[in-house]
Amino acid sequence: PWVLLIGGIRYLFVAAGVAWPALRGTLPPRWRRKAIAVTQGVTLLVALGPIVPPSLAIGGAAGALALLVWSFAVDVRWLVRHAPETSAG
Repeated sequence: PWVLLIGGIRYLFVAAGVAWPALRGTLPPRWRRKAIAVTQGVTLLVALGPIVPPSLAIGGAAGALALLVWSFAVDVRWLVRHAPETSAG
């Protein structure tokens, strides 16, 4: 389940943007996103290694997912804080 969530979180973010327009904004470039993306790939590759115990693979994937969720939370917070104000009239 951790691996599927890692793969699906971007789609969840895009779907949330349909319902919450503030999430459709443009994010400034950040090294954090790039570093976490690399971490995701390396973690998933290591988890597939034949000598990696299942408990370590599961723990690594869960940790990578936690990093990814944190990163998306930071971005969602930024987008909400910097969303253009809309007036009803």
